[in-house]
Amino acid sequence: MTSAVETLQKSVQQSGADSGNRVDQLSGQIQALHDSLDELKARVAKLNKQIDDMNAAKENLQPGTPGAAPPAQPPQAQAPPADILYNNALRDYNAAKYQLAQQEFNDYLKFYGNTDLAGNAQFYVAEIEFRQGNYPQAIKDYDTVLEQYPGGNKTAAAQLKKGYALLESGQRDAGVRELRSLINRYPRSIEATQARDRIRRLVSSTGTRKPSPSQPQ
Repeated sequence: MTSAVETLQKSVQQSGADSGNRVDQLSGQIQALHDSLDELKARVAKLNKQIDDMNAAKENLQPGTPGAAPPAQPPQAQAPPADILYNNALRDYNAAKYQLAQQEFNDYLKFYGNTDLAGNAQFYVAEIEFRQGNYPQAIKDYDTVLEQYPGGNKTAAAQLKKGYALLESGQRDAGVRELRSLINRYPRSIEATQARDRIRRLVSSTGTRKPSPSQPQ
């Protein structure tokens, strides 16, 4: 009987580990799709800008006055176009050139902090900190996503990764609270599924405490 129970426990643990690995793999695939979508959005924004520039150029083509001086040229922009800067940063991030990508994302936030992709840029800054093991700074950067860009498409991912960063930095209770908050806010999201799986694995790793006779079953 004891041997059968131990065999069953090992089987359950192995099944849980396999499930966690599948969730992590699915999470990576979804993150890659998000990155591709961000790049596509930036390209569409670039095309729209080119069309607007062409239309503006047409409107400015007025007959010149003989002998009149040509109009003064506008000053050159100090920053690269938003779409080029963002795409370069995302490309370097995916190539694991984190120092360069972080500088490019920070430049994007500096010059284009009010655009639709600003929240994404801030998220990737936090991701770089997380991947480099700088969890306290990553937590602050994820908080910036949650506070300054609450309607962005990286909000749920930022809260999930903030929970992970808290766990990695040894703040287990705070991390679990953050993951549970995510589940309550986005119960049907893939991030909520990942949060549930992480909590389940935490419980499995520490074991379930048996209640004392005085405690309700």
